[in-house]
Amino acid sequence: MNKDIIQRRQIELRRLRQEIRKGLEVIRALKEGSEIIVSLGGGIYAKVKNVEGLLVDSGVGVLFERDVNSVERRLQDSLKRLEEELETLQREGNKDEADREDSGEA
Repeated sequence: MNKDIIQRRQIELRRLRQEIRKGLEVIRALKEGSEIIVSLGGGIYAKVKNVEGLLVDSGVGVLFERDVNSVERRLQDSLKRLEEELETLQREGNKDEADREDSGEA
């Protein structure tokens, strides 16, 4: 895989990882009974506390209500898969670099 493609994908995955980590942080705060502030857009925010269910996008624009624990598990699974992909990209980038060095392209 091209080095530039690998780097762009790594940047994208790191951004997604940060979003997932932030989501997990919010979920944990909700589970602890903390009040959180959620942006509704346009400079408008809502204070939220004691949430029993969250709406989860199915990926095709359909929302499903899930309990907080289910959403937390989903985010943890997503984070794990993302970390695995980042590791794979890192190995692939290292392999490509070694191959270029072996061929004298470095």
